[in-house]
Amino acid sequence: MYDKEMLDFAYRYPFSKEAKEVISLRNMSTIEQKYMELAKLHIEEAVSKGIEFRDIGLDYSKTDYVVVYLYSRMLIGATGDPALMEKYADAEARRSAKVIKTERRERIARILEEIGISGKFDRDGNLEVPVFVFLKLSEHSGIDLINQRLSGGIVYLDRYNLVGLFYGAAKAAMLSTMPLKADDLPKEIVSYSKKNRIRMPESKASRYAGTSRGWIDRLLERPVLDGRHRIVNLVLAPYFTTVKGLTVEEASSIIEEYIGRCIAVNPHTDITPQYIKYQCRYAKNKGLKPLSFKRAVEIFGGIIDQLGG
Repeated sequence: MYDKEMLDFAYRYPFSKEAKEVISLRNMSTIEQKYMELAKLHIEEAVSKGIEFRDIGLDYSKTDYVVVYLYSRMLIGATGDPALMEKYADAEARRSAKVIKTERRERIARILEEIGISGKFDRDGNLEVPVFVFLKLSEHSGIDLINQRLSGGIVYLDRYNLVGLFYGAAKAAMLSTMPLKADDLPKEIVSYSKKNRIRMPESKASRYAGTSRGWIDRLLERPVLDGRHRIVNLVLAPYFTTVKGLTVEEASSIIEEYIGRCIAVNPHTDITPQYIKYQCRYAKNKGLKPLSFKRAVEIFGGIIDQLGG
């Protein structure tokens, strides 16, 4: 039987090998209706408003969460919807990123190693990561190398940037196990999924997205950790006011929602609603156009480059 330390770790990081061990030690020979229903609610909550972490003390509740994560993966696999997979993995990654902000170093090192981040902490609490590891994992994190401290092939990450890198790596780790084929799933899961469809909610930004789904629309689907001030004034404010023709208030509301999702991953920002409204008003009055994709790549580098033109 698993001990409380293993269960607590699995609850905090349901994509970890400890979570797999918790599942393997339970009798999961039959599909339970209650877990399918809980998983559906869990997915809908995740994709509509995110998932909050609660440091609960009841062992059975923690075990239930780990089991629900497994059922959620199966239900999402049964839908075959890649957008749903991405949105759910994003929500779970943010939940665990919130946990790691205040986690003990030994636990941080443990989960980082599991998701492919090799490194060690220096005396100041910064994580030393080889630059090739950083470049490999930063693709999903929205962290740009140009804004990091780099010396002798080592990137030094403070806790804020560590959280961002962890978020991206955790999301990538979950997505790598998410595409479960319907043919490999229990028939009860497939049947339940067909009868109880899970739909993606419409975000404020998606109401105004272009039919071509350009790089700015794709940017709005993921939080970024660097360059957020310039993304607001050079990209988003002109995009929603000049290109989409929204009012200052409408544009500000959408951008605030987006920045809120960025802050959920890394709160290290001083962007305020007043700043956003000022940039929207300025862009509208001047008729400013957002940066072209080529120019955005020159300014923001990898944050934008991976979105495609």
